[in-house]
Amino acid sequence: MLANGEAIYGSTEGILDVRTLGRTTIKKNSLFLHVLCWPGREAIFYGLKTRVRSARILGTGQTVKVRQEGLHVRLMDLPAQPPDPACSVIRLALDGPPKEEPSIVHLWEQGRPLDSLSRWAGA
Repeated sequence: MLANGEAIYGSTEGILDVRTLGRTTIKKNSLFLHVLCWPGREAIFYGLKTRVRSARILGTGQTVKVRQEGLHVRLMDLPAQPPDPACSVIRLALDGPPKEEPSIVHLWEQGRPLDSLSRWAGA
């Protein structure tokens, strides 16, 4: 709680369907990605309309490289292993309150081979 309290205290339920990674919470102009299934060096999710200004891992303060193209957000140069094996949190600083695109089906796997989910699926 000490490392990730910022993502919990005073936050509200998140947006986006990121269930292959974990869950999200919101506080003001921040979206917190609670990563339960660490993706390795890169994470991709879809449906965020608000522009991402920056990202960092709570607990370590490590900056995360972000590329956003339309509704696609790619987090790059993540540590190979999760900083916290139980739940690592990535704070996305946004240009405004987090908003999602409601008219789309949120599939983290878009364009990704399904075997990339094998660790998450326990296969």
